[in-house]
Amino acid sequence: PLRVGNSPQLSLRTTAAGYMNLYFINPSGKTGQLLTNYPVQAHETIAFPPTVSKKLQYVLTPPTGMETFILVITHQPLNLLNRRDISNEKKPRTAIAEFNLSGPQLINRLRDALRRWPPSSWNADSVQLPLIAPGLRS
Repeated sequence: PLRVGNSPQLSLRTTAAGYMNLYFINPSGKTGQLLTNYPVQAHETIAFPPTVSKKLQYVLTPPTGMETFILVITHQPLNLLNRRDISNEKKPRTAIAEFNLSGPQLINRLRDALRRWPPSSWNADSVQLPLIAPGLRS
């Protein structure tokens, strides 16, 4: 399980070259994007957070519950958001985009964007991981 106050340690891999987008929905329903059109090669493993980036940190916050990560790989860059969708756009030094979208709104936006492309040009998967309080045993 994940722990409040820590950063998730994710290992992401794709079988095809493309652009990697990683989204989150936290237990309180807040949404955002951790990786945006990150170029990847086939069979390349990407660690999140990247070890080379001090700015790209995502700290897990309360409440406890299920943390959802959605990974989308596309052959072309994916642009499904506009400025109104990003709640922390004006915060300096923030590499992670926080959204003004609920979990269902984010999922619907992704579905709508991906439906416009042939299925062979993208792939998506998600995982839900329990988020527990610090000090609790798994």
